[in-house]
Amino acid sequence: MAYLFLRRFASENDSSAKTFSKDALKFIVDNCWRGNVRELENSIERAVVLCAGPEIALEDFLPKAVRLETKPVGESNDGRHFGVNYTNELPTLDEVIFQYIEFAVGKNGGARDKTAKALGIDRKTLYKRMRHEIFPTAIPV
Repeated sequence: MAYLFLRRFASENDSSAKTFSKDALKFIVDNCWRGNVRELENSIERAVVLCAGPEIALEDFLPKAVRLETKPVGESNDGRHFGVNYTNELPTLDEVIFQYIEFAVGKNGGARDKTAKALGIDRKTLYKRMRHEIFPTAIPV
């Protein structure tokens, strides 16, 4: 099914993506896709759009609109802390919120329903927020 989506979206988006890396394929197989096949389909479409070469990497499944460096705050490396490092200018609030959403989705193993509940927002709001940050001019909120 994943390769079917890959071929379809590569063709629709004039992408050179033709295959998945081993890590990306493992991610696809290991993820339980709680949102059913539509969640898989949407994730592959996003990965195809974000992919820069012929092979979709694991990183292509993660939103890339904002790439602030995040790391646990202080000495702790237990994954319970969220922090944002920046270089010259302060990141915008939208950038920090998006990065936090990305952190929360990862913390919940990709389960977006669980993430929305943990963040205290509706699932549709979470999806809208993620889509808006990835393609801010294509999908008005």
